[in-house]
Amino acid sequence: GCVALWDIRYPLLAKLWRHSAGAPVDRLATTVTTLPQDIGINGGSSSTPSPLIFMGCGLNESSVFDVTNGNCRQCFRALDPALGYTDQQALPQSCLTLPHLQTVELPNNPNRSIASKNEGYATYTTHGLGRG
Repeated sequence: GCVALWDIRYPLLAKLWRHSAGAPVDRLATTVTTLPQDIGINGGSSSTPSPLIFMGCGLNESSVFDVTNGNCRQCFRALDPALGYTDQQALPQSCLTLPHLQTVELPNNPNRSIASKNEGYATYTTHGLGRG
């Protein structure tokens, strides 16, 4: 699945990311907030609120990504019941690592296509992202 970040002042696609699992994005929500782990001792905030994407992607996974850099801030997973009593070292690597957003390079010419190895191609135009 992909996440597109648009500059709505101009019809301009600013950033395009692909989820590392390659799975479709099932749910998406955005907010500007401070995560609980960013709140300092005595209730003081150690950082300013940042724009976040809450994304449901893949099997039983919900992740929180920082829009400013694409880093995963938090990930919640429910293991497949077949893996429920498996020793942690025996789990697949995909269960042990945080997901990440892979940057999809945008062409300099907005009428050029954005290649996709699995689903044909998409054309980035000033009117939106069309399927080809």
